[in-house]
Amino acid sequence: MASTVSYNMGQIRYSDPYSKYMNDLSFTPHSVVTPSLSSTINYQDIVLYGDLNNPFSLNESYYLRLGIPRNLSFNMTFDLKLLRGLDSENFYFVNRNQYQEVKRFVVPRDSSGSLSFSRVILYPTGGLDKEAEPIAVVVKDSRSETQNNGVYYKDGNYYIKKSDDNDIEILYRNDILLNHTWKDNESDDLVYFDFVFSNKVSGEAFNSILVELNRNSYDDDVSYEGEDGQQYKGLYIDPTKVDVQCYRLVNMVNNINFGTNDISSFSNIGVWSHADSIMAINGEEIRVGQSGYYELNDFDITNFCMVVKSAKDRFSLDYQYKTS
Repeated sequence: MASTVSYNMGQIRYSDPYSKYMNDLSFTPHSVVTPSLSSTINYQDIVLYGDLNNPFSLNESYYLRLGIPRNLSFNMTFDLKLLRGLDSENFYFVNRNQYQEVKRFVVPRDSSGSLSFSRVILYPTGGLDKEAEPIAVVVKDSRSETQNNGVYYKDGNYYIKKSDDNDIEILYRNDILLNHTWKDNESDDLVYFDFVFSNKVSGEAFNSILVELNRNSYDDDVSYEGEDGQQYKGLYIDPTKVDVQCYRLVNMVNNINFGTNDISSFSNIGVWSHADSIMAINGEEIRVGQSGYYELNDFDITNFCMVVKSAKDRFSLDYQYKTS
């Protein structure tokens, strides 16, 4: 005879204060040196951390809201990683190769402003004779905006524009991208991203979040002096302009009185909230669709959290759990 499964049900509805659904971890952004794998070149990235002695717990859910300033010249692609670090006075990573990837995201450039760098080339006059007197000029991005005898860049090569259209390709040169250091290369416009994550690696005391910029060929041409007086390469984000909000999410499964100690999970759930509401189910980010309703059946849910930033994020949760 087939066994019968019995269920009980319940409901959780939003109630004030909304802050009881999330615990602020008070994370702040800091600059961190990123060495190049192929040379002695150093870049700078951003690391986020609060209390380094309080790592992300295994099987708990966390929420990160991150605001990054746009660059005026380039799109920027970042990798978000969990890492373990020590010493808040002189921050460094125990092993930068041991990490948990959270997500890759792109910050589009602010096309409303002017470029914050110029491409400069040093080459022998005429571009063909190694022994000719060197000359340095600012390179244009297209032939149409280049005056006669000026230099423009096309498909990885440099050309001297001639009035008779017989442009000369420069064979010998040294080029670099130079920042307009008298300008701020970051827009005041922040792009915001929301992430839900959890520590999935047993035995790893991850306590920090690395916001690591994917480097491109032009990064080695961008030079600047850091606040520490050292020379760095590549695009750079000012940590004082980064907005960070990081929270530990409250697991609602733990707040249910099941009436027995051997029940600790939901089997079926139905969630009503506004479209794009953010949930964490067993540490994974889930969003409510345009219908305002999300349903999950026949799944062992040991960790359920809602991201509730204000009273606008009201919700109701209907749940079922197995009793036999």
